[in-house]
Amino acid sequence: MKGARAQKCTIDGTTFDSIAEACFYCWCVEAKELGLLKGFRLQPGYHMTDTVKHQIVKKLKTKDKIVYRTLLQESNYTADFKISSTRPIHGLIQVGIHLYDPTLYIIDVKGAFNKAASEFSLTQKMLYALRGIYVNKVVVAYDSKYYKAATRNKGFFANNGVPQRLPRECYQQDGKTLYASWRRMFDGLPSIKEKLE
Repeated sequence: MKGARAQKCTIDGTTFDSIAEACFYCWCVEAKELGLLKGFRLQPGYHMTDTVKHQIVKKLKTKDKIVYRTLLQESNYTADFKISSTRPIHGLIQVGIHLYDPTLYIIDVKGAFNKAASEFSLTQKMLYALRGIYVNKVVVAYDSKYYKAATRNKGFFANNGVPQRLPRECYQQDGKTLYASWRRMFDGLPSIKEKLE
């Protein structure tokens, strides 16, 4: 499951770290065309902590010299997407410093709820505590092969529609149907346009 989801995918000249991110990008493009989004930005960066230096007194022959050594490197976080919508989006939460604009969301796309997705929670908590920025964790769809059928339709696309123009890169590589499971996950789900009507 991890291998297929983590495959890099290039769409419109942009290489995404996973098929899930590429699919969400396609959703953003179509949602903007349909007027649901005002705009979106890929990989916005946020500064979390500064470099921490440790002061050491170094004894020389004739004097003492103060030397600073790096104790902790600065930490930054890069989200997957920053989107600005024309209305609230189902399943996304708006809290923190962006409350002045209730249609601005920071997104981190995950392929599934697994260990890597749960470890993200620590970064999510730190960014909110340090900067007041809330990052929404988005799983675009559930694969019925790994999840019970009852939970299959609880992904982001089930609530907000599936993009109709998913490039073949989202579900094929080198002519193989390596990512056919992605299409299977989207079968029967409404389109973005249907959700907006």
